[in-house]
Amino acid sequence: MTTSSTARAGAPGAGGPEPEPAEQGPGVRPDAAGTRANARLVAAALADARSGRPVEPDTPSGPARQRWREPARRVPAAGAGDVDLDTVLTLSLAAGKPARAGTSGGNAAPAHGTPGAATAGLHTGRAAARPRAAASAGGRYPVRAHLLVGPGCPLPPGRYAYDPLTHRVHRRGPAPGNAARGVVAVLTVAAQRTVSHYGHRAWPLLLLDTGHAAAALALASVGTGHAARVCLDADGALLAAAAGLPPPGSWRDLWPGTSPEHPLAAVHIRPGAAGPGTSGIPPAAAETGTYDAPPGPAGAPDGDVCPLAAWAAVRLPAPPGAGPAAGSPVGRRTAAVLGALTRAPHAGDRPAWWRARPPWQGGRVEPPCAQGALPAALRRRRSAFPPLAGEPERTALAAVLHAAAAACPSGPAWCAAVGGRNPGLLAPAGGAGTGVVSPAAGDRDHTDRNLGDRRPDSHGAGGDEALLVPGRAGPGSRPDRPEEPGGHAVREEARPYEGAAPAPPLRLMARGEARPALAAWAAGQGWLAGAGAVLLARSAPGDASPAGVRAVHLAAGYAAASAEVTAAALGLRSRPVGSWQRADLGAALGDARGERWVVHGLALAAPEDAAQVGRKGPVPASPAQAAAGTSATPDPNTAGNERR
Repeated sequence: MTTSSTARAGAPGAGGPEPEPAEQGPGVRPDAAGTRANARLVAAALADARSGRPVEPDTPSGPARQRWREPARRVPAAGAGDVDLDTVLTLSLAAGKPARAGTSGGNAAPAHGTPGAATAGLHTGRAAARPRAAASAGGRYPVRAHLLVGPGCPLPPGRYAYDPLTHRVHRRGPAPGNAARGVVAVLTVAAQRTVSHYGHRAWPLLLLDTGHAAAALALASVGTGHAARVCLDADGALLAAAAGLPPPGSWRDLWPGTSPEHPLAAVHIRPGAAGPGTSGIPPAAAETGTYDAPPGPAGAPDGDVCPLAAWAAVRLPAPPGAGPAAGSPVGRRTAAVLGALTRAPHAGDRPAWWRARPPWQGGRVEPPCAQGALPAALRRRRSAFPPLAGEPERTALAAVLHAAAAACPSGPAWCAAVGGRNPGLLAPAGGAGTGVVSPAAGDRDHTDRNLGDRRPDSHGAGGDEALLVPGRAGPGSRPDRPEEPGGHAVREEARPYEGAAPAPPLRLMARGEARPALAAWAAGQGWLAGAGAVLLARSAPGDASPAGVRAVHLAAGYAAASAEVTAAALGLRSRPVGSWQRADLGAALGDARGERWVVHGLALAAPEDAAQVGRKGPVPASPAQAAAGTSATPDPNTAGNERR
């Protein structure tokens, strides 16, 4: 696999970044010239982020939270028929301190604000496991949630800002009379939090972080027994108005001295069962389109009304208190890019909402006891510390890969790089009940060539699709149980899918070892060369439009989070990898350059062997890592998201 240079639009690395398009006023649709300027800005910024240009030294990151003037309040316990907001937030966004054993959780928690209604199963020894928020690049945590609370929630209807560090909310204003039933969470990013460390590479990571947060909220809602719908394409002006924030491009004018936020996505959580039956799990088939939730009791909107519309008509509330509003030139350009990404090019565009579902319903494999499996997996999810050695059992790998591929109705294509006796790239094979269309749109197999050939221009005419059915011998497959050098067999007791339906099949995309090249592309994170498997989200041709770039990154983050939860349910270790440079996977496979870039990754490994527990000291680099010039031991402060 070769590393190709990035095709640069506007040559941002050589001639400097392209000038920012002029703001056209709050809420004003761009004209044809403005649309073209937005497209040029995004294309140049994307080429720059994917290039090998070094990141500038760190700058101030700004405050970790807004200084809302309203007092903080607890999230009350849910009543009958209400959204269990305390549990949903605890399982998704909360990042508070652990409660000591013997303390009562939830709203009887101590003053430090530990959420507890859903953490009863987290107590181990003297202290409970720390509530873990959704994954975030470099631990910057830029995502913020604005809760639009309607009927059917334990909080009185109104606008609220959520503080994940204290698990408290700040009431920011009243609700409209026709507010949608349940709660709408508008997700924003404080860009400077990530820009301060990642510079020009920050804005794709901001989109990925938002996708992870949206998935955490949606899956926590479904796991708690509620219906959740996700919107990743709403216009930025609509999202800002609904959340009670200044229109895009006018924050510093209307609220000077405060930290700007950029709205990117929304999740609507409705009370009641998420689907038929007693498990609270919706049907397997994804439901998409404009908003089509059934009418509810008084106060709920008509079925075809977007739940953001009523909130957008409410006046702008009071600003937060002034504080250190850090900024930088690259931060201002990042803000312009985010504005261009969320600016709908056509008047009257309606956002698409789709139903969230448990990640393992994307394939034909389900845990034997669906009730309670999803909340338990959300509690267990962690970003494992490298090295992540040990190839997962093929059945488990298939389940995780299918969860990623089927997470979103129109997300990016996914594949997995594996090593062992038969290294190569594997992709989900579609079929009835898998939730995956195979091959992916515009995808092709490269089974006629070895990735080690390093000949990106000699791809031939393609080959027959090679189906890899877990547990069966086939092209590129291996038995599940035998021990391999660098790996180990999966213990029988670590198989939560034992006795369930057969796992979804995989197909062989290309033969050969890809992981050393991935380690070089992922900012030199050498431990990836020895990872058990590396899941990759890759963009499709034609995603250069601002809307396409936004969609593929948000969906990739959402899908990676779904795969991460599935891995936790299977007892596997995982770690998201968001920073990729010169990662032109299509060119490495011999396809046209600039069409299939790696946009996100998830390293995966078998459960940690008892012999590995307690191992300390640096991990020696393998010959492949030494040849690639990468290190096997990551920096613990930035592991998984190097910025080099």
